[in-house]
Amino acid sequence: MAISDTGKERVSGSDLARLIVSDGEDLNMLSSLLQDATVLIGDMGYDQKAGQFLFVAARHMTQPKGDMRRRLIGVHIGKVQRLQRKGFSPKDRDDVLNLLAIRAEGTMLELVFSGAAMVRLECESINVYAADLGEGWQTHFQPAHDTDQPDLQKPEADLQGSDE
Repeated sequence: MAISDTGKERVSGSDLARLIVSDGEDLNMLSSLLQDATVLIGDMGYDQKAGQFLFVAARHMTQPKGDMRRRLIGVHIGKVQRLQRKGFSPKDRDDVLNLLAIRAEGTMLELVFSGAAMVRLECESINVYAADLGEGWQTHFQPAHDTDQPDLQKPEADLQGSDE
């Protein structure tokens, strides 16, 4: 398995996540780690020539004592051949998206956000690296979900390609 037994490496006295994802099982673990993360649209980028998509998210964590924290995590998705997006414009750089899940269908990855927004990445293979970028900060915000979860349905229509 590409992820260590604990899914984390001990760095400077802290538990900072560092994950290498190469299959659907590993991707499910990463998706769980990133559920309820917030992503600034301006913190997403696609380098078509290099075949890579990168983003920084503020992931939500609940500590053993019930304290809630946010911690930045950088995610690199390699071997990307095509990107499509729905429900947002890359020009809205200051808008924030709420990540619900990352899912795979073969080597096609989908980042599903609330509000029916999504990013679909057609990849050569699943090749993802994610790493925490620091200790984070305390928050009092508790993510909440609509029990119907219509955002997780597959939004096929209105996907737009990107040459960013």
